[in-house]
Amino acid sequence: DDKSYKIICGYEDDRIVVIQNKHNVGLTSNLNLGLKLAKGKYIARMDADDISLYNRLELQINFLEKHPEFELVGSSAILINETGNKIGEISRSFDHQNILGNIFFFNPIIHPSILFKKSFFEAVGNYDEEILKAQDYELWFRMVAHSGKAFVLSEPLIEHREHSESIESKYSLIQEENVVLILKKWLANLLDYDVDVLSITCFRKAWQNGRIDSYSKIFPLIIFLMKLNLKFGYRFSNKPKAIIRVSINSLRLIARVLLRFYKDRISYA
Repeated sequence: DDKSYKIICGYEDDRIVVIQNKHNVGLTSNLNLGLKLAKGKYIARMDADDISLYNRLELQINFLEKHPEFELVGSSAILINETGNKIGEISRSFDHQNILGNIFFFNPIIHPSILFKKSFFEAVGNYDEEILKAQDYELWFRMVAHSGKAFVLSEPLIEHREHSESIESKYSLIQEENVVLILKKWLANLLDYDVDVLSITCFRKAWQNGRIDSYSKIFPLIIFLMKLNLKFGYRFSNKPKAIIRVSINSLRLIARVLLRFYKDRISYA
């Protein structure tokens, strides 16, 4: 409804292929349609109101060519407002172990910044069309489950636009609900840990309210547990059972994460 179709048709460039649906099928279906029709070895993903920096594709393609063990490469991002002025930055610098150590607490990969191998993600089933928001987050878990590896470059290669009318802003509550359900699913699938939605929601709120700026491979898990208990001790001081239950769940979760992803690095006394 913003004249995108008319604008796109105005470009005289044979490389641009215009696909118009008969009705609105939503982002996830369109992502899979684009993947199906694309003929390249690599797929670059970005949003309509974001900007790729001039060297983005060069750097990301060179990375995947030099490091064939990785299926996906993302980057940091510069935040811009409606008029294109810089308002901040999302800094990321994650190797695959960092991604494994953080993925249960937040989405470590900026979706519109990625370049990935088409063949791998076709093999794991592309995006899940039942998930309308946070579909990228679920796909990263599936990547991990199929032993796929990702890397996030520290250099910002896109300008990501933030404004009140963006889809991200309008559907933030729905997206958060989807994130909680995704976490529940993959805690069970990857770690054999069945946790209720309420506990995951509490985890998320505690993490968001006590965000950590620097990450390592293991310490985020331990620091998160400490922050979680501090938050609950403050918020639910009149509900000791809730504190005990969440603390036990926290310990179990962290133990499972550590054993699952760092079992080859842990010495047993």
